[in-house]
Amino acid sequence: MSSRRVPWHLLVGPAVALALYARVIGGDLLSDDFLTGYLLEPDGNSVAWREVFADFWRPWLGIEGSVLYRPLMSLSYGLDLAIGGGAAWPLHLTNVVTHVVSTFCVALLASWLCPATPRRIAVLASLVFATHPASVEAVAWVSGRVSSLETMWSCLTLVMFGWHLRIGCRWVFLGTAGLAMFALATKESAAVIPFTLLAIDLLWPERDWRVDLGAILRRQVLLIPVWMLYAGLRWSALGTLAGPPLPDATATPLALYFGSLATKAGIILVPSSGMLALVVACMLAMLVFWRGSIRRTIVIGLWVGVFLVPAYAIEVTPQLAGSRVLYGGVIALALLLSTLRWHTLLAFSCGAWVLVQALHTVAMTNNWQRQWQECARLRTDLEERLKSSAPRQPIGVVRAPAQQRGVPFLNPNSVFAVAQRPFAKHNHAMIGLGFVADDVPDASSLHLDPSPLHAILNAGGRLLTWTERGFLVTERSRAAPNVVRAEGEARWDFVASPYRIAVIEVVVRGKADRASVSWWGTAAPPRAVECMSGVQDGDVTRFFADMTHDVMYAAASYSGGITRLDVDGVPSERVLELRTHAQPATLVLTRPLTGTALTLSDELGIRAPAAPSPDHECRFVLLGPHAGHAIPAEWGKPVRLPAKIQLDLRRVDRVYRAKKYWYYFEGRPRDGRALMPARSALDWVRIEVKG
Repeated sequence: MSSRRVPWHLLVGPAVALALYARVIGGDLLSDDFLTGYLLEPDGNSVAWREVFADFWRPWLGIEGSVLYRPLMSLSYGLDLAIGGGAAWPLHLTNVVTHVVSTFCVALLASWLCPATPRRIAVLASLVFATHPASVEAVAWVSGRVSSLETMWSCLTLVMFGWHLRIGCRWVFLGTAGLAMFALATKESAAVIPFTLLAIDLLWPERDWRVDLGAILRRQVLLIPVWMLYAGLRWSALGTLAGPPLPDATATPLALYFGSLATKAGIILVPSSGMLALVVACMLAMLVFWRGSIRRTIVIGLWVGVFLVPAYAIEVTPQLAGSRVLYGGVIALALLLSTLRWHTLLAFSCGAWVLVQALHTVAMTNNWQRQWQECARLRTDLEERLKSSAPRQPIGVVRAPAQQRGVPFLNPNSVFAVAQRPFAKHNHAMIGLGFVADDVPDASSLHLDPSPLHAILNAGGRLLTWTERGFLVTERSRAAPNVVRAEGEARWDFVASPYRIAVIEVVVRGKADRASVSWWGTAAPPRAVECMSGVQDGDVTRFFADMTHDVMYAAASYSGGITRLDVDGVPSERVLELRTHAQPATLVLTRPLTGTALTLSDELGIRAPAAPSPDHECRFVLLGPHAGHAIPAEWGKPVRLPAKIQLDLRRVDRVYRAKKYWYYFEGRPRDGRALMPARSALDWVRIEVKG
């Protein structure tokens, strides 16, 4: 009976790993975690297994244009969602299990690679891996599973290969091939497995690799069908073996790789600046007790370098954001201990190293717990506010942090998913406005353009901006600003929200070629806005400044508002009047659709209004839960949606249950001509995707 027990030295590391991460099982969803919605039925209340299994022959999550092939990720998500009924705990539990299993594999590999002192080295190596801070993002973050699950399969592949080297069984070798295929079907970085298998072959003790070189090469050749099978599956699903080429397809990747290699390798060795002195002391101790195998040390060093190749373009910050890409590389660091000769001093130095790592890991998991609580607070607040909103007076979320204290928090284009989490019973609708401040994919035409914020406020809606104290609510002020001119100057003093002044009109006596308006904020330096070229109106010239597209002007609402306007470029005695307009001129919609269900197609079924003048150009703005789109349109004709925008709407339709979208039209003066800009009222429709 005792011979069947797992040796104690293989269980110490996994036990510590479980103790460190058991509390993350109660965590929540953050950032990319809400992509699990792609695997749910349209009502969001059950797993769409057809979507899960479809990922075996299409891009990951069915996202058209993606170059990711990760069917086992989808399968694991589907199983967890089904088990927990949409709760987050099974998703976190799976991540913890993958870390515990990987830690066990590291202990087993270390014991095999150091037969002289297998128990002691196994304990040290597994503890170094279990407690390393680079594991936090891979384990605590549900989306970090892409690294933790792939690392588990890779570790099991190495263990199976090592078992084959020990007993020479061909069935075990086939198991190696199968596990390698699992790793490749989880994440693309598993493409380095051929090198890691070769490294294990070269590191295997009590064998001269020069004598066994033929057998080593034969084993690698026998695995070629596995790599060919993966390449074939990837090609059939994606139509490509690699991602799209970078602008400089040869120099750029190498420059990025070598530029980040030293930084990332350094983070693997020294995860925090506070550990520098301790790690240096440990490295010195390792040099003293080095077994003298240059080959083994070089192979492990190359292991780290090759492992970092797939992650060359991903940045890792000093707060270890992005450190999930380093998680698998910690295996090589742990196995480096197999090159050492055991000594009590070595045990003490490595023990101190492990202890400091564990304390740093605990501090990082505490930080993750705080962010889960913060996101839960945001969700509760957002849901309560959305309950009181109406389609005619919508709520727009201007911003929520993408990261907080090194933890991925929320993507700027997926805040709506917080209120539509898996298996939720409500389908609240909101407008996502993260594209104004952040460059959101497929919404670049409205990046740094706050005009949608003005449109929502003019419709009686509200804007929400997340802060540490909760949502900051912005509503349109009904009171007109009391604009008072300073005597003898072209200056007007007042206090008003930028959203209360959409257009500034300047009236100048006689003919004038140009004029500009400088606005002053309570906590901002003056900023000049060039007026559109003046138009002669009898014995006066009129200038207009459209303020709705100035992002800095809109941002002044968060710092006390606007306190002063100056007219420049014209002598003050010629400036007769400055008028403020709460909104542009009104465009009358041909037929308000208010809640009409439309089918996504080239012609959406929305017709542009009549032109206010021949000198205005038409722009159609479509606002959704994730992004906004500005599309050129023709006056009086149906709006046509470009294929790229249709693709974006098809993607979000799979995770957006409310199906509500808002739109308005803008009339913008051509070539900067001095005309009052125009805008229609905000209207809303339901857009359904069929087929």
